[in-house]
Amino acid sequence: MESFVLGKLEIAPKKIGETVIFNWIGVSENKELIPYLEPYHNKILASSPPKKATLDFRALKSMNSSTVPAIIDWVKNYGENGVEVKVYYNKTSNWQRASFRLLGTIAMSLKNVSVEALEA
Repeated sequence: MESFVLGKLEIAPKKIGETVIFNWIGVSENKELIPYLEPYHNKILASSPPKKATLDFRALKSMNSSTVPAIIDWVKNYGENGVEVKVYYNKTSNWQRASFRLLGTIAMSLKNVSVEALEA
């Protein structure tokens, strides 16, 4: 499974059993992320759909507000297709706590999606 790279953002996937862990690394600053990210995660879903997926943001240094809709698009798509999705963020990071609080609220209405704060 190949990594996704766009500018200073890298998403490095790692498969462990029936779970694919997507580690978000660097900085997400692209203003139009969905048109780039959606084909990436759709390709994985179409070719070898995982039973479980983890999107781990603890190593992400920063992200702009355009990143949130791209994350929502990804987790909603996977959840609706039967993939159990977990989103992890750094609970000691003020900006991550603020950004992912909104996603946690939205996740309550999404199928198969949970958001959790962890240590970095």
